[in-house]
Amino acid sequence: MYNDPYSICNGKIIWDYIRGEVICSSTGEVIDRIYDYGPVHERLETIEQRNLLLKNRPRVNFIERRYRKHLRTYIVAERMIKDKPWLHIDYDKLFETGKFIHTIRSKSTDRALKNVRERGLEEKLKRIIDLMKEIDPVAVSRTERAKLALAYILLNYIEKNSPPDIGKTVSIFSISHTTYRRLERIARRLYNKIVAKTEALLVTR
Repeated sequence: MYNDPYSICNGKIIWDYIRGEVICSSTGEVIDRIYDYGPVHERLETIEQRNLLLKNRPRVNFIERRYRKHLRTYIVAERMIKDKPWLHIDYDKLFETGKFIHTIRSKSTDRALKNVRERGLEEKLKRIIDLMKEIDPVAVSRTERAKLALAYILLNYIEKNSPPDIGKTVSIFSISHTTYRRLERIARRLYNKIVAKTEALLVTR
């Protein structure tokens, strides 16, 4: 950089900050460059244009967006259970997960779950269902209510070596007598597998 305001040819030095050049006013010669390592300064027009774009940009209303999403989900769910009074929807779970699986259930299933909890059977039946998955995964590929009833019947076989009272079981799980008899046959088969497996373990020891 030149500190002397005049060049060798006695011309006045002009500092052109727009072009970034040091120019001799006498000859028009570029005798140096202006180097600036400071922060970049935006033009006023650029700043104003950006602020205008930000001001006009539509803001997202997340509450409204969530409401519209829940409304669409609600309409679809209501169509799915239309003319099916035996079904109902857990809307809290549906809106939380956004999935219809395990959120549309029969009222009978909810009554069965309530009866199970009131009798303190929830943990026991959960362990029996886990056991059934190990022995025969196909056996648990049924509705929630039938799966619970099957676990209850099998639990009685394990604890008492006999099936439960048919009337009591039908009442707890809201199943038909025909369903009970079918599940009782499956439970007996599973119990025989458990016994055979246990005996085989005792022999190997």
